[in-house]
Amino acid sequence: MKYGSDLMAEYIASLNIPYIALNPGASFRGLHDSLVNHPSVEMPQLIECTHEEISVSIAHGYAKATGEPMAAAIHNIVGLQHASMAIFNAWCDRTPIMLFGGTGPMKVEKRRPWIDWIHTAFVQGNLVRDFVKWDDQPASLHSLQDSIYRAYKLTKTEPAGPVYVCFDADLQEEPIPVNEENKDILSFGMPTSTAGFVQAEAPAPSTEMIDLIAEAIKSASWPVIIADLTGRSAYAFELLSKLSKEWAIPVIDRGSRLNIPTDHPMNLSYDTQKVLAQADVVIALDVMDLFGVTSKINRVQRTTESILKSNARVFSISLNDYLVRSWSNDFQKMFPTEANILADSASALKMLISRLGHSNVESPSYSKYIELRYIEVSHWHKRLRDNWMTRARKEETLKPITPPD
Repeated sequence: MKYGSDLMAEYIASLNIPYIALNPGASFRGLHDSLVNHPSVEMPQLIECTHEEISVSIAHGYAKATGEPMAAAIHNIVGLQHASMAIFNAWCDRTPIMLFGGTGPMKVEKRRPWIDWIHTAFVQGNLVRDFVKWDDQPASLHSLQDSIYRAYKLTKTEPAGPVYVCFDADLQEEPIPVNEENKDILSFGMPTSTAGFVQAEAPAPSTEMIDLIAEAIKSASWPVIIADLTGRSAYAFELLSKLSKEWAIPVIDRGSRLNIPTDHPMNLSYDTQKVLAQADVVIALDVMDLFGVTSKINRVQRTTESILKSNARVFSISLNDYLVRSWSNDFQKMFPTEANILADSASALKMLISRLGHSNVESPSYSKYIELRYIEVSHWHKRLRDNWMTRARKEETLKPITPPD
C-alpha cells in the first residue's frame, strides 16, 4: 500500500531539492510522514523551525546564496498567513523557492468539527497569489506530477520567484493499492528528456541592441554600469568583472546580489552620486529601481532631483517587466531610457564583450585614453578603500563600536 503523500514526496525528491524547512503542521502531516519514513527513496533533509516565516526565510537565504531553489512547507491558512511576509520578501528579491502547503480536507464529510473548517480555504493560494509566480492546488493524484514539476520549472525560469503548491490533506492520506490499475500514477520521475523543460532559457538581446550599446561605450568619456541582481549568475559575475576591467568602466553595485568583487579596481559603489554625476552613458543591469539610484532624495520633503546630466544616455537590460503585478508597486517608478532591453544580463554581457573586442586593438590614442580612465577609476577606488581602512582602525578599539555623528 502507498499513499498520496508518498507520490508527492517522490516527485519532490526527484527534483534534487536538498532541504525542506518546516514548522510541523497537521495539514501536511501525510507529506511530513512520507518525507521522514519513505522506505525506498532518499528524501530532502528536513530543517525544523519554530515559525513559518523563519522556514521561508531560510529557503530564501539558501536560494539567494546558491542560485538553486530550496523548499519550505507551510501549515494551511494560519501558517500561510505567518509566512506571507517572508514570501513577499522573496518575491521582491526575485528568489526561487518551492513552497508546499496543506489544506482541508476539501471533502466536507472528512472534516473534523471546528479545526478542519477554519483551516480550510478555497482556493488557499489566493492569499499569496499577488506575490508568487504561480500557485496550484492539485485535485487528484494524477495532477500531482504536472503541478509539482511545473512549479519547479517556473520558479527556476528567469525572472525567478517563489511558487506555491497546496495539497489537500485528504489527498495526502488517500491509499493507493499497488496494482496494475494504478501503474501510471505509481511510476514517478522526471520526463525522459528534460532538455528545455525544467528551466526555460532566458531571452538574449538582439544584435542591433548590442551594437547600439557597444558604440555608446566606445564613444563615451565616462560610461558607468549599475548592477543590481546580475550576480545571481556566477557567469554574469565573471563577465561583468571582465568587461569593466577591459574597458575601464566604473561599476555601481546596488547590492541585491554581490555583482562585482569589493576589491575590484573598477568598483566605485560607495560614491554613487559623484560617479553618476560624471556619466555620459549609463548601462543598468537588472536594476530594480533605476529612478531611485539616479536621484538625490529628500526623504523629509519627499522630493527627488536627478543626479544625471541632461544629455546622459541610459540603457536598461533586465527581465523585470516580465514579473509585474498590479497589487504591489515593487516594480518602482518608470524611468526614461534610450533602450529598455528585455534580456538576460549574462547573455547580454557575453554578447557585448564579443562585440566590443579588446580596447587595445583600437587606435593607439584610443587605447591610451582607456588606460588613463582605468588609472583614474582605480585610484578613486583605492582612495575609497583607504578611507574605510582608516576609519575601521580608528574605531576598532571602541567599546562598544559606535557609529559616527
